[in-house]
Amino acid sequence: ASIDPATMEFPENLEDELVRWVSFLVTARAEIRFENELPTAALPTEGPWKVANYFQQLAFGHALIHGRRVIDASDLAFIAEVALSSTPGHLRSIIRALRTQPVVDSALAGTLCGVSRPTARKYLQELHVLGIVTLTKASGDFDSYVVTLRDEYGWLRTYPESKVSV
Repeated sequence: ASIDPATMEFPENLEDELVRWVSFLVTARAEIRFENELPTAALPTEGPWKVANYFQQLAFGHALIHGRRVIDASDLAFIAEVALSSTPGHLRSIIRALRTQPVVDSALAGTLCGVSRPTARKYLQELHVLGIVTLTKASGDFDSYVVTLRDEYGWLRTYPESKVSV
């Protein structure tokens, strides 16, 4: 409380990015309902205002530690890491992989998470139920799924779109 938040400058485009991270995190952390051990629905998310306040305070603190009163991209990179690290542990490595490559399939998800293929398929289904990915059956492999980020989460990608062929 020794720094008046009004003395901090938060550029609008970076405020928008912070809001995207808040929305992503509360979505990723929504409780999932299961039937017969399969994910079937996501329950309502937690209120985003508390997460938004935490993220704003983290961004301010990160800037101040670096001798600035203006939020910049490095502060939002820090928020991104906090948001990704705050997602459910069993889904985190899949989400991180989707940031750097266009698709993740059941086999890769199993390797990333250190779980069996059926468990990996369940994790991919959870991400689909949460609304973060689009889920399709892999062609030619009846027990494999492939996921891609939904358009509204395309901003999570860190690879250049023009270099990706799906």
